[in-house]
Amino acid sequence: MDYYETTFNLDDDMPAAAWEKVIAVYEQLPGWVGFSNGIPFWFGTNENEKHISASVEPSGLLVGAYMAEVE
Repeated sequence: MDYYETTFNLDDDMPAAAWEKVIAVYEQLPGWVGFSNGIPFWFGTNENEKHISASVEPSGLLVGAYMAEVE
């Protein structure tokens, strides 16, 4: 397993209504677990096991994944 990340060009200061739409998309994605300490997770919340997480940064929406390359 390896760690991968990418940043999506979403402004960290988008209106709340726009972020609500992003969260609605999160909830529809495969493996959705929910939020843990305000961070969305898919497949699990243990950072030493398979997971995907996202965070809002000044540069955009950072999505990181710890999983097998074939996935």
